[in-house]
Amino acid sequence: YIHFAALPAGIYTEALEKLRNKITYLVSSFEKKNNQIIDYYYGYIICLKKVKIRNIYQLKNKNFGFVDPASSSGYKYPVSLFLKQGMNPDTFLKSIFYLGSHEKVTDALVLENIDAGATSDLNYERAVKKYGKIFRIIAKTPPIPLDAWVISNKLPKIFINKIQNLLININEKTKTTANKRILYQKFFTYSGFVKKAPSFYQFVIQTHQLLKKYTNKKNRIK
Repeated sequence: YIHFAALPAGIYTEALEKLRNKITYLVSSFEKKNNQIIDYYYGYIICLKKVKIRNIYQLKNKNFGFVDPASSSGYKYPVSLFLKQGMNPDTFLKSIFYLGSHEKVTDALVLENIDAGATSDLNYERAVKKYGKIFRIIAKTPPIPLDAWVISNKLPKIFINKIQNLLININEKTKTTANKRILYQKFFTYSGFVKKAPSFYQFVIQTHQLLKKYTNKKNRIK
């Protein structure tokens, strides 16, 4: 049984819907960049600069690459950009490819296997370093919150509050009893944790509801 988990924004909203009375929100992750606290990231829709695409309206009948349906910046939030403009990606785009990773989306663009694709701001920056300034950002999602940390309501309230306070007070200098820093490990790049107001996730919840209607409609058509 899992008592404690870090959930990407999209999964967190699904958990709120299905497990609202069974979990408690603790904190959200943040990173430090140039001494600024960053607790969100962006999803981009991009193409090559050499093609004549300047906005998502010009993607009609184009070949498009997503990461996979579980990806926040590589699928869910970019899809919502189409839906909010009244465009159904399944009929608006010529072909849709699920490429499996963010890097494969930018690689496919370079190889001209797709006309445009969805990826994260981080992968975009990596692709620019790898290939140069050959990409154009044609659409950008609103800020996507970093991971939400949640805990089971089966645990005592006093314990839940203690865990929340511990997380909030962890910083770059915090060490384990073995004198190792808790943060900045190989597979954990966050700088700390902050408690956010429910409004921080409002965009994510709205996107979840929009995607739910879109998915249900697709299933009915099938």
